Amino acid sequence: MELINGVPRNKDGLIFELLAKYPPYYKSSEHEKWPRVDGRLSGRFNANDLTSSFTGTNRTVTDASGLQITLPASVSSIDHIDNALTPTIRLEPAAANILLGAPPTTQDLTLGVGSFTLQVFGAGTAEAAAGTATITGAGTASNGTPVTFAVTVAGTVTVTITTATVVWLCPGAIPSSYFAPAAAIGSELVTDGGFAAVTAGADMFDAGAGVFTTGTYSWTAYGTNTIANDTNTLKVTYVDNPGGAYCYLNTSSDLNANLVVGTLYELKFDVKVNNAGHIGMFLGGKNDTLLSNITDTEFASYTHYFNAFLTDGQRILFSGMGAGDIAWLDNLSIKPVTLTNWTAGAGWAPQAVAGALTNKAVKTAGTASAIEQDINAKNNISYPLAWTNDQSTSGKSINAEIGGVDGVTQTADATITDYIRATGTGNLKFEAADDWAGTIDTVSIPIEGYLRVREITTDMSLPETETTYDCAIAFELSYTRETAAP
Repeated sequence: MELINGVPRNKDGLIFELLAKYPPYYKSSEHEKWPRVDGRLSGRFNANDLTSSFTGTNRTVTDASGLQITLPASVSSIDHIDNALTPTIRLEPAAANILLGAPPTTQDLTLGVGSFTLQVFGAGTAEAAAGTATITGAGTASNGTPVTFAVTVAGTVTVTITTATVVWLCPGAIPSSYFAPAAAIGSELVTDGGFAAVTAGADMFDAGAGVFTTGTYSWTAYGTNTIANDTNTLKVTYVDNPGGAYCYLNTSSDLNANLVVGTLYELKFDVKVNNAGHIGMFLGGKNDTLLSNITDTEFASYTHYFNAFLTDGQRILFSGMGAGDIAWLDNLSIKPVTLTNWTAGAGWAPQAVAGALTNKAVKTAGTASAIEQDINAKNNISYPLAWTNDQSTSGKSINAEIGGVDGVTQTADATITDYIRATGTGNLKFEAADDWAGTIDTVSIPIEGYLRVREITTDMSLPETETTYDCAIAFELSYTRETAAP
């Protein structure tokens, strides 16, 4: 067992939490009041330890090899889902599927008065509509979004299935559900915690400037070197300056907008030289090497990532040119780059070092802002969040937040594990102060699933019990509590 916030928890299996609230106890003779007791027990159990009380044999699951198999009676439904065949436990209410076992696209079902839940797993949709029955709340169900409707006058209800192959219609208002709707058991709640996925925006070069449609645009030769348009390419010929030629990356030159400090940019170009091995290219303004030695005597394509250092002072230039040297340049593009799976506030961006992505998110100082992602957080669930903080100056603050609850504020480099108990459904956020600058990376919430059982006792002799599930499940959880005053 390990202790998490003072709570014993096994390392393997599903997370469960038992929250118990007891009213004040009294000693009838002395009328002495003991304090209210709030208890919480958290632990984990393995999915294979669950037992099912369903005695039927008409259930099927997908096995580890991707085959559809029949499930024996009284066996837990461990399904394998998505393209990766991820093992996932399916917990179902004690209700039969009213739909036919081999459903046609449209079914007319005779239903009595009551509540019914229609749901879909995977791609596709299923829609419930009134036939001769009178119903309220009808609609279209899709993966993760069941529809519960009420039949107020018995009759027929038409269910139309579009594409979907896994569809349930069960009596009652509680749908059958996969245990972890946001992630399969044993998987990761955070998408791209390594900040590897990026998306490039539109090219910022003015029309024709990157492909030299006519002329040499805003390129300028150093010294008495010469530049020319050579069949829709830029030709740079050495005369007396090793820098060859240059072009600023700003609106006064060939861009439709200035750079934004801190933003990541993708610079692409084709280049060749007549004498290989000593001519280089730089991104001026911060002396960022593009190519140290160009060896290509035929056009070759290159990609270079950089975080802008200046708004209008960075430029592309050559280096190391000498007598007899000629260089050609073509197909220039520069595009702003954002994180694909994260919403980044002011100053946040993917990071690049020496032209390559680092798989980190970086923030420049200047504005208090957050970088965030929707992880489908659940109220009253504790999330084990791991992440790495690498800040430029110690003493500046950054903290994580899940479901409206802050983790421990960080003011120095560290690899952190926070246990954050959400009180709402807000996003996973990293909130940095205006003067914080640095990087975060390796963000992870390795959670398997959850259930929550809450007991509220209002009368010790006639207890009332309220049971709440964070996802629709149906099984018995047995435990023992003391019902008398100590």
